[in-house]
Amino acid sequence: MTNFAFLLTSIVLVVYSNLVVKARAGVHAHGGADASVLRYLADIATGREARYLGHNPAGGVMIFALLVTMFSTALTGWLMTTDAFWGVDWVGRLHERIADLLLILVLAHLAGVALASVRHRENLVAAMLSGRKRTAEPGDVT
Repeated sequence: MTNFAFLLTSIVLVVYSNLVVKARAGVHAHGGADASVLRYLADIATGREARYLGHNPAGGVMIFALLVTMFSTALTGWLMTTDAFWGVDWVGRLHERIADLLLILVLAHLAGVALASVRHRENLVAAMLSGRKRTAEPGDVT
């Protein structure tokens, strides 16, 4: 139970920091999966998406989806080790499906980073590692 309490506390702190702390790169900066995400995805399809200094709306939703999926994978994996769910078939299948979804989300995230890097002529991987992007230009969203 101690490991589960630690995991739950960690999740609560991450969610709290994303909802309360006002960092430019956080999920909260975009209000979750709302119309701005759909507009941004439509702008990508037409090639006229804005450059963001923090995460774009799709990136913010992707962060949330990755966090939820990682937590769900860990939770179902932990459940499979408990006496109550040891050998329970549906828990194992659910764990596998969530892990598959996580891999799909990671690939989609990598594709989005590659697309944004090419479209905005900016090495986003280097920006993620250094924490710095080039300065804002006219039309960029800060």
